Amino acid sequence: MRLRRSLNLLLAVAVLAGAGAAWYAGQTPSGPAPLTAIEPRDVQTLELVFPRQDRSPLRLERRRDGWHFVEPIERPARDGRVVSALTVLVAPRRSCYPVAEHEPAEFGLNRPRLRMRADDTTVEFGDRAADGRRYVRAGDRFCLLPDQFWPLLKRGLDGLADPSVLGTGTAPRRIATPDAEARFGDADGGWTLTEGTGDAKAWAAHWRAARASGFILDPPAADLGRIRIATDNAILQWRVAAREPRLILVPTGADYGIAIPAAEAERLLAPPPAEADTGSS
Repeated sequence: MRLRRSLNLLLAVAVLAGAGAAWYAGQTPSGPAPLTAIEPRDVQTLELVFPRQDRSPLRLERRRDGWHFVEPIERPARDGRVVSALTVLVAPRRSCYPVAEHEPAEFGLNRPRLRMRADDTTVEFGDRAADGRRYVRAGDRFCLLPDQFWPLLKRGLDGLADPSVLGTGTAPRRIATPDAEARFGDADGGWTLTEGTGDAKAWAAHWRAARASGFILDPPAADLGRIRIATDNAILQWRVAAREPRLILVPTGADYGIAIPAAEAERLLAPPPAEADTGSS
């Protein structure tokens, strides 16, 4: 009887211990640790340096309305791309190796393609491995990660700065270029040309959708005329620094240029031809 009582006691203790272990396992994180200890949502400043290329370092800061470039130009960033790129900070740490036990040059980490500094945390991007993953270093370890972050960052300013010429969601109310001028708000509530010929409404649509293909840090000094666009809450102005082979606009007060492909340039400088009236008389 005493032996049975002891066995029952041992069994009860084992059951309780197993239940406790199961509860504890449910309270602790499972799976690989993250690449770094910083959460993307906590990052306030971001610096991007491309050691293998002759590019100016890029500096961004988080504001209430999203991410903004502060160096080498002042301009809103493509918020979604920056936020997605920052998730590398918490990428699962798999296939990792101590830097001290390997030669960084073999993985492109002695002179990385990109050095990303998020607040006080540095992540470096090296070469791509044969299986399509990329070598990424954080601290004293480097890991092989899916190559989904480098494509978001490799174009630097051209890929991360907001390409919208007028600003996302901004509609023009008055347009004046060296070639034409138009305004919104005639008796019919539509667009009217005051200088030049063509379709003023289509012209306004082209401006609303205009996107830069890149940014020029040292734009031409030429002044080929001025462009002035009034919106609901601002007046935007640019100097035309070049018209061929692409349109380069320099915002007033800025020292960089916005490059617009030649195919788009003509549709911005002057209204497109008005469609012929095909109605029957």
